[in-house]
Amino acid sequence: IFKDAEIDLIGDNKYGANNLFEYDSDIDGVYTSRPNKKYDIVLNPFLGGGWLFGLKMKLIRFSSTVISHNFRVHSLKDKVKHLLYSLFRLPRVELDLTKHESVNYLNLLTPMGINDTQFKYSELTCLKLLNRLNDITKKYTLPDQYITIQLGAANNNLNPKIWPIKKWLDVIEQGL
Repeated sequence: IFKDAEIDLIGDNKYGANNLFEYDSDIDGVYTSRPNKKYDIVLNPFLGGGWLFGLKMKLIRFSSTVISHNFRVHSLKDKVKHLLYSLFRLPRVELDLTKHESVNYLNLLTPMGINDTQFKYSELTCLKLLNRLNDITKKYTLPDQYITIQLGAANNNLNPKIWPIKKWLDVIEQGL
């Protein structure tokens, strides 16, 4: 979609996930803190920098488009967040808790006219990363085609978050 775009990722790396992007030629930079750059478009997912990150990115470059996931308006603090986002005309996308977070991340593109149904998940994964993973798995006896799923993300927590199996089956059916 944005073939000539420079794409940076800004996020925490406490579990080493950023290392995966060294294989992705579409990613230009991976940062654990905000670099001294001005961006045209900032996608701010609910697990990203949060509402304050989105607001800071808008203030750094007022002409930029900053799109965040919507947050629930319950407390006075939430109402202030909502008011600030409205005041700075920051588009928000509703978080759909019935869908996997990867679908919710793609939905951040909807204010730009891009719908998640335009994508095939198998085409979104970096080929270099897939080749590296395939090289690693060759030492095991696996069929030519297989699906690998991490059902829970414990991240060293005693009570890991686990998405319901039915939801994973839906994702698999959509991906095939």
